[in-house]
Amino acid sequence: MPTRAPTLRYDGPRPRLLALMEASRALATATDRDALLRRILDLSTRHVGAERGALFVVDHDRGGLVATIFHGDELAELHVGPGRGLVGEVVATGQPIRIRDAYLDARFDRSVDAATGFRTRSVLVAPLVGSDGTVLGALEVLNKQEADAFDADDEAFLGALAAQAAVALETARLVEERLREARLAGIGQVVATLVHDLRGPLSGLMGYAALLEQDPPPDMRGDLLEGLRRQGRRMDQMVRSILRYVRGEERFLFAKTDIDELVAHAAADLAAAAHEHPVTVEAHSEDVGVARVDALALRRALDNLLRNAVEALEGRSGRVELHACRAGDDVLVRVTDNGKGLAEAARQRLFQAFATAGKREGTGLGLDLVRRVVEGHAGTIDVESSPGQGTTITLSLPADGPAEA
Repeated sequence: MPTRAPTLRYDGPRPRLLALMEASRALATATDRDALLRRILDLSTRHVGAERGALFVVDHDRGGLVATIFHGDELAELHVGPGRGLVGEVVATGQPIRIRDAYLDARFDRSVDAATGFRTRSVLVAPLVGSDGTVLGALEVLNKQEADAFDADDEAFLGALAAQAAVALETARLVEERLREARLAGIGQVVATLVHDLRGPLSGLMGYAALLEQDPPPDMRGDLLEGLRRQGRRMDQMVRSILRYVRGEERFLFAKTDIDELVAHAAADLAAAAHEHPVTVEAHSEDVGVARVDALALRRALDNLLRNAVEALEGRSGRVELHACRAGDDVLVRVTDNGKGLAEAARQRLFQAFATAGKREGTGLGLDLVRRVVEGHAGTIDVESSPGQGTTITLSLPADGPAEA
């Protein structure tokens, strides 16, 4: 296996001081943890005059230690079992080890030499100790050049660089924890939104099932069964969307969509869900044709608007209209109700997350989703409402979808 010879041998304390300063500067500006650790290892091997080196990190998943950063060889990964070998003992005790001849020490694990053909002679290992005293890994250098063994100065210098490596590992761990916490918070909100939105297809499913129980004529049964299947598909798509989000793949998926059909299905599903309420649902579509949208996201947005329109009627008889048309290069989708309308204060905060208009079971997530869907389509929202006069919300979306980056 090829060996990279050090480019600079140890020749006094000043180069080592400069190396420590370089490591400190790198630590202060590093954005890539592995690149920084590799730099620390390279400085270590170079300034103690070692032939090879490796940096081991505690592997919490498999147990033991794993090295993926090397100096002087082409190993891809090296795993050391818990407490095994010189490195394992350093991590277990938190104390450095310095030996002249590895093969005379019973703790030395010869398996790596046997696998690589390398001959280890002198060894120096320093622990990577965190701020709370936890040993995070170990820094190992092999075969002192131009001498038989590493000395006390080498040990002190390696310990100083190991401290720098420990800081880098702790910093990376804190960053990863914060990113994970932010991710979990985002997942929590997506789950809450999904649960909120599942009420739409679930209500439609129950509505179609109730209508089928009334033994409708054969020509209606087919439409009702198709409505049931449609609600099942929508629920499956919603669950898949959160799985994509958990994997970090959630995004808008734009495709050519028949807007007239989407509007007709949305109105039919609302009528089925609200069949026990004194609500008239009307759909009007002026031959809009095909537009490039995310059909699932837009349908979820419309469901939220339609459900809010029904709730605005507060159980009284009323009318909900869903209307779609073209306006130049845009598609306009409008939801209108003749309910109680909105006060100005409620209108101002209508599309803010977790803002509700006093609904007993309101989560404040539905209209926030509408806002995010419209923004994802590079569209706009317009609200017209007066107390006692009802509300009209219009979504304006570019028919060709948002401009590509």
